[in-house]
Amino acid sequence: MTRNEELMPLLKHPVITSFVYLKWDRISSLFYSNITFYSLLWLCLMFYIVLGYGVNKQHSKFVEAINILTYVGTCIGLILLIIREIFQLLVLPTRYFKSTENLMEIALICVMTAIVCNNSASESTKQQLSAIAILLSSVELVLLIGQFPTFSTNIVMLRTVSWNFFKFLLWYCILIIAFALSFYILFRRGEKQEDQKVSNPGQEEEEFFEDLGRSLFKTIIMMTGEFDAGSIKFSTFPVTSHIIFILFVFMVPIVLFNLLNGLAVSDTQAIRADAELLGHISRIKLISHYESVLFVKKYAHPLKRCSWLPSSLQELKIIKPHMMCIKPWRIFLLFPDYLPKYEITVKPNQDNRIVIPSYWKSDIEFSKSCYIGQCTSYLDRDIVKNAKMIINKRTCVSEFDEIKHTLSKFETKILNMENTLKKFLEKLETP
Repeated sequence: MTRNEELMPLLKHPVITSFVYLKWDRISSLFYSNITFYSLLWLCLMFYIVLGYGVNKQHSKFVEAINILTYVGTCIGLILLIIREIFQLLVLPTRYFKSTENLMEIALICVMTAIVCNNSASESTKQQLSAIAILLSSVELVLLIGQFPTFSTNIVMLRTVSWNFFKFLLWYCILIIAFALSFYILFRRGEKQEDQKVSNPGQEEEEFFEDLGRSLFKTIIMMTGEFDAGSIKFSTFPVTSHIIFILFVFMVPIVLFNLLNGLAVSDTQAIRADAELLGHISRIKLISHYESVLFVKKYAHPLKRCSWLPSSLQELKIIKPHMMCIKPWRIFLLFPDYLPKYEITVKPNQDNRIVIPSYWKSDIEFSKSCYIGQCTSYLDRDIVKNAKMIINKRTCVSEFDEIKHTLSKFETKILNMENTLKKFLEKLETP
């Protein structure tokens, strides 16, 4: 249903949302545990990079103790992260490399391993590794928090706007490259300017149009409105350079940039209009991901798809199917352990309390009800509200239905009158 646009509106139905809510409650503890683990790893990594890694200054004993603790925490978190990724790779080998987040996690593991295991690297190498690790870990944390249904709309907006920007700029990059080449040809130094530069070495200025790479970089920066026109040499070709520069200012920063802003606004408005539906879709995809890892039954030969491996390794049973269907994983199943009769009862007058009818030890059904205070005590208010609205629509008679019912009554009366008149005329015609 999440992949079919025609069936997506059905995800808002209370029956489906309540089912998804119960599934989410059973498996949300794994999600919160994963977020807690990665948040602690991120904090340890940040503190270790900022306070200890690549810092040659002498710190106090308190700061050194924090460095040691964060280093140990980073090592432990790295080991657990590697175990988690190896487990996902063994369980779902084909789907693992199709995920961008998994590829980012592999890159993050490589960078963190270089940071933790190679403390004797040069200062420039440490600075670059630190910058990459901070960026990758922060992006991964943002994406992980964005999996929560409440924040899923923001992540969808970020991905949609970024992808639309990329597609839009991919088409207009021809124009940007053309302006960059034009600036490179017009504003690069000539032979006379090179002689002046040699004669006046103390008056050196950074020239962005001396080569193609810096010219393209400067043009991309100028797209945002950062022109720095005072440093541009218009004196070489005063007429042509001014005309092309004015065309660039009109076409790119004014027209193109505002067009991108309008595109982003329209995308965000369309996404916000479907915020509730996107929240349901995000929750369903997250539940599906965790269940595919925990309860999939194709664990017997995870290496069988790797045809390049020897046959002995392909037949190796690393994870057996029954390993994931026993406790403690069984507590996350909804049927039949949690809902033995495959039904629930919601009591709106008791703060939407959920009651689960169950069977006694014998085969006779008895009226016991489990109040699940340890799991989900209450159903979401919005779900109950939508269910009440559907019930009210079914029970309440609209004005159109009343008019239709009244007209049907008049129609039956008119038909009865016609039948009575026919009978009366027949009696009059008979001698």
